[in-house]
Amino acid sequence: MLTKLIASLITVGGMGFMNFLVTDQLGIVDLRHDHKTEMIAYSLLWSIFDFAIFLMINSLLQHYCKLSGNWLIVYSLIFTLVVAFLITLLIARPLNGFAYFCYNHVASGQIKKANFIPGSTFANKLNNDKKAIVYLYDFDHNPINFGILDEYSLDDTGQPQISLVPGMQRIQPTYQNLIDYISKDKIYEQYQPFSYINFEQKWIMFVLQG
Repeated sequence: MLTKLIASLITVGGMGFMNFLVTDQLGIVDLRHDHKTEMIAYSLLWSIFDFAIFLMINSLLQHYCKLSGNWLIVYSLIFTLVVAFLITLLIARPLNGFAYFCYNHVASGQIKKANFIPGSTFANKLNNDKKAIVYLYDFDHNPINFGILDEYSLDDTGQPQISLVPGMQRIQPTYQNLIDYISKDKIYEQYQPFSYINFEQKWIMFVLQG
């Protein structure tokens, strides 16, 4: 009884944080710094789901594999961790997408405004399989760097970090020349350009995807 109680506490207390780490790495949530209370609440919600998986696996192993005692607890915890990890990978994004779909349609007038999305806008905009050409400028519109997006991530403070591969162009176009270029109907339809503004690091990123 005591062993089961300990295993239950481990499942509820620890695995919910594993779910959070998975969704954080997928860019689905953005709970950092002053969002510790929300992070704990989010992890606890997943822990309820994980605990249900634990009870189901525990029952199946006991019934079909005739396991008991400490080995039953150990195998139940291991299988729960694996199953919870895989299920989180599969359902976290569509589940969050459905939740925010409801937010945008239920909130008064929200459907007529910009979409309210989960996670980081930076990660959401780049989280696809399209090649991205990136142009960076400071707030005075001076060129910083440009190239093909190789890798991107969010650091511990939630700030974007990117790696660029030099592209075909030798010289980065001026801010205004780039604006004129992406404003053309043909270019807009082909690359669906968008800009991302980082107010803390003070840079503007233009992205052409195609």
